[in-house]
Amino acid sequence: MKTKKDCNEIAWVVGNRDETNHGSIFFTEDGGETWLNQGQNSEALLEVNVTDLAVVDVANVWAVCTDNVIVRTIDGGNSWNKVLTTPDITGNPNLSSISIIDNNIWISGEKGLVYKSTDNFATKPTIIAPTFFADRMVQGIHAVTPDIIYAVGGNIGGNTLGFVAKTVDGGTTWEDITLPDDYELIGVKSAGIENIIVYGGQGNCLITHNNGLTWENKKVQIDSTGDINCMAMVNDQNFWIACDYCIKRTIDGGKTWTSATSECGSSYQFGIDALDANTALDVRNGEDPEDGAIYKTTDGGTTWTVKKATSMKLCKVQYAR
Repeated sequence: MKTKKDCNEIAWVVGNRDETNHGSIFFTEDGGETWLNQGQNSEALLEVNVTDLAVVDVANVWAVCTDNVIVRTIDGGNSWNKVLTTPDITGNPNLSSISIIDNNIWISGEKGLVYKSTDNFATKPTIIAPTFFADRMVQGIHAVTPDIIYAVGGNIGGNTLGFVAKTVDGGTTWEDITLPDDYELIGVKSAGIENIIVYGGQGNCLITHNNGLTWENKKVQIDSTGDINCMAMVNDQNFWIACDYCIKRTIDGGKTWTSATSECGSSYQFGIDALDANTALDVRNGEDPEDGAIYKTTDGGTTWTVKKATSMKLCKVQYAR
């Protein structure tokens, strides 16, 4: 059995198609020093981009892709296989987010799509609240408990830019949450039941410490009104954010933000995950040319080292823990 230290050395990164036209899934087992593209030439990943992942343990990992494709591995990435979705969807919507808690798997995407599976997709998943989520791009979904799930994103048309929705009964019923500021939202994270954070457009970062009863915007100042694309929560006070053109972090629950970027240039920071206050992995892609890179810091973001340079846009990263 691998120890916690061993697990902390294992991580995956997902991204766009490589030169073989297969979605990218990079793997490290030495803390990010070296990387292997497990997706290369994998039939399950042909002609798709991989947009998000959920690492259950060192053997079991799920990933969602464009064209309504979901893949998983049960052997640490030695093999990747498609799982069953549903043919009852118009077109093949792109999937954007995945969250797993206990035996509940939640996946969201465009065209108002939200999937739930409780049997590892052995049977067709349930399409959740299609009327409620109609005309919405559900960019982020996060299961706080098996019953409490948050979904965020943007409305297509209408008068509002973004939305936050919440269920407390495992997806049977949903309610919209009114926030003090209305911007398109990209993701949602939590540290326990009480502490929930939603984030996204123009540096908006809204936090609740009472399970959604009240919210406060801890807006982050980002150059060029950039977006927060990803967040890594170490605990309810210490978290990192990957943004357009910068990385920032807080150690006081969002009251103050400090730069954690050494050299970003024109890169977009698309994904970040952190083990603690010092060690994190970040994935980026440049504007021109569209080249990607995996960076690592061990000093709280003061310096970052390139561990893998690629020709593909990279989207998300996650440790095994």
